[in-house]
Amino acid sequence: MQEHIPDIPVLPVPGNHEYFPVSVSEFNDDNDIVLHTIGEDWKPWLTKEAAESFILKGYYSMLLNHPKLKNTRVIGMNT
Repeated sequence: MQEHIPDIPVLPVPGNHEYFPVSVSEFNDDNDIVLHTIGEDWKPWLTKEAAESFILKGYYSMLLNHPKLKNTRVIGMNT
């Protein structure tokens, strides 16, 4: 996606059924391997703080750095 649409923000958010088996994330363990793995893969699209938040708890918040979306905050959470 970064290669083909580099100017469009990508806002990754997992769902409960993104993983197999389903419901494997506890969202309360600082060493959650699923969140850590996905968070590492998503680092190109997230700010440092957003990636750290996602890796720890499965959600993030960040301001978009895009000329057409000024003053826009994204809240990404698994619902």
